[in-house]
Amino acid sequence: AILLGFGHAYFLLFRGISGSYRYVPQTVMNMFRMLLGDYDWDGDHEESNFVFFLELFFVVFMVMVVIIMLNLLIALMGDSYAQVQAVAESKWRLDFGAIIVDAENMLDDGHKN
Repeated sequence: AILLGFGHAYFLLFRGISGSYRYVPQTVMNMFRMLLGDYDWDGDHEESNFVFFLELFFVVFMVMVVIIMLNLLIALMGDSYAQVQAVAESKWRLDFGAIIVDAENMLDDGHKN
């Protein structure tokens, strides 16, 4: 959704001036290429009348994408941690039960002699 929103903003700011931003699908693809670091800063911005807004949108887009990606990473790590904790809790209970059974067996063996 962010990629499409900022792609439309870039499309409207260039208004068909640049060949690489002439159509919406091309603009969205260029926004995706921006995420990968493949962006010609000087060549694209010189053609527009709204250089300040293009630079502002570029910075906001990059910051928002980084924040969203970090948020996604934190959510994935939190989910993985919760799964590991659940397995560790059940494993601990199983081991604790095995220790109790072994202790009872040792006591029973001692009383039999």
